Amino acid sequence: MVNKFQLLALTVAIGVLSHAAQAEASLLAGGALDDNSDLAAWTIGGSSLPAISNGAFGLAPQAGAGYLGFTGNGLNPGGFVSQTVPVSIGQSYRLEFYWGGRGIGGAQVTVSGDGSDLITQEFTADTIGVWTKAILDFQATSSSVLIKFQETTVDSVNKGPGIDTVSLVAVPEPTTIIVWSLLGLAGTGIWRRKASV
Repeated sequence: MVNKFQLLALTVAIGVLSHAAQAEASLLAGGALDDNSDLAAWTIGGSSLPAISNGAFGLAPQAGAGYLGFTGNGLNPGGFVSQTVPVSIGQSYRLEFYWGGRGIGGAQVTVSGDGSDLITQEFTADTIGVWTKAILDFQATSSSVLIKFQETTVDSVNKGPGIDTVSLVAVPEPTTIIVWSLLGLAGTGIWRRKASV
């Protein structure tokens, strides 16, 4: 027999898990960065083009079969990848990615919306073979955002940083979680009523 406390805990868990399952789908295409089909979802440019790598310069992929490696170009850094993603104005979002070291180098990630930068974060990746997770939260101010990763270090000599497992998800508001929990409670009540008949 299920008591009221267990029923309430189950209801809250159902609500949170239901909403979490919806929020997990990344809005970015090609975020795995495993191969050239993933890279094709991004705009590529700059003086030294980034490329998919499967373990060059002592950095194995963080997940999957590959990652995006900034190739460096002596004194001409600046290779980038970018992607424009539709979003909802006023909604909070979370950009997550891993960056790893291949020797020398740094990069910058920028999230822009409506002509202004919402986030600019620089990172260096001098420790070979180590991945670090980055989590950046922002609120959308326009109907689309531009996500851009760009190499910044001069003289990275083909050993610029790696980027892997990039995702962009909507962050649920507390009121949304409460609504899902209440829906779970209602569903559990209906289930319990049917079970007692």
